[in-house]
Amino acid sequence: MRYLYVHINNDYSGASYAMKAIIESHGLNNFTLMTDFQSDGFLKKEISNDIISINYSFKGKGLGTIYQLFRYALISLFKLLCTPVIKKTNVFYINAISPWTTAIVGWIFNKKVIYHVHEYYVNPSFHIKFYIWIMSLTANELIFVSNFTKEKYLKEYPKLKKINSSIKFTPVRFETLNFEDLNVTVKFKGPIVLICSPKKYKGLEVFLELAKTFPNKTFELYLSGEYSFKSSLPINLRVLIKHKDIRSVLKKASICLNLSQQPDWIETFGLTIWEGLTQGTPVIVPDIGGPLEIVDKVCGISCDTRDKKQIINGVSKILEDKSIYSKYCQAALNRSISLSQINNILKINS
Repeated sequence: MRYLYVHINNDYSGASYAMKAIIESHGLNNFTLMTDFQSDGFLKKEISNDIISINYSFKGKGLGTIYQLFRYALISLFKLLCTPVIKKTNVFYINAISPWTTAIVGWIFNKKVIYHVHEYYVNPSFHIKFYIWIMSLTANELIFVSNFTKEKYLKEYPKLKKINSSIKFTPVRFETLNFEDLNVTVKFKGPIVLICSPKKYKGLEVFLELAKTFPNKTFELYLSGEYSFKSSLPINLRVLIKHKDIRSVLKKASICLNLSQQPDWIETFGLTIWEGLTQGTPVIVPDIGGPLEIVDKVCGISCDTRDKKQIINGVSKILEDKSIYSKYCQAALNRSISLSQINNILKINS
């Protein structure tokens, strides 16, 4: 069984890491990977001896956005038809809902088409009905990253119910630490971190205000690209771009935040949240979407991340004193182990 893996935008975001983790978890020796190898991201050329590179430049607005999407579609169609990949491939594994030309080619040539669905929002939004129509026509299997994502899609697009579907959490990139290996004293004094893409709806401005509220606490923001803040940064906030050693970041962090702003963005899963738990790091997450399937009431706090006061209360509660904090750390490790066990069950059932 030979796979063609398809991923559009290769960067240091969760989606790109998810594609890398999925490929590694399958353990195949021979496969083709189609992505943008001209950009710097988790997906390197060395990952496969058979690659198809398509530059993905998504900087336009309005008609510019439509042009970029159809440009990508036409180039991917041309490259698929002009290479031997179709003849030697059995499965087209598509890591998003937008690479519709790949799905069409797989369907026409009677290949198994698998969609791995991460996203709930699509830009521009009116494209999603077209993508769903293509998906309903071509897909043999749908894999969703969370119950939340599956329920949303099947409720809003009933035509997808006829397709075999399952839920699989994205594999995390490192093992859960033992509590004995944690230096709780150091973590308790460590930075509060946010790791995300450079989008306002990820709560970047909220994080800035949070840093101003706790001037005696260090805050660290790790972005997959550049971002311009509306106001100057406080001295206790450090911003790092395209940082690759996420494990060391989460290991030293006192709290890991996810501040996605509904309704502009609702997380379908939250890979960094789970990875924070593997390092014994308590988390604060939105009270809606996929993160609620990761975080329980003892390893972290869920709240309305649009409400600065709720976030402040969450930070204050977790860092109230070291003994309380230590219990959060232990609970984070326990929850990470439970999630791994749940994921193994999901894999077996699917």
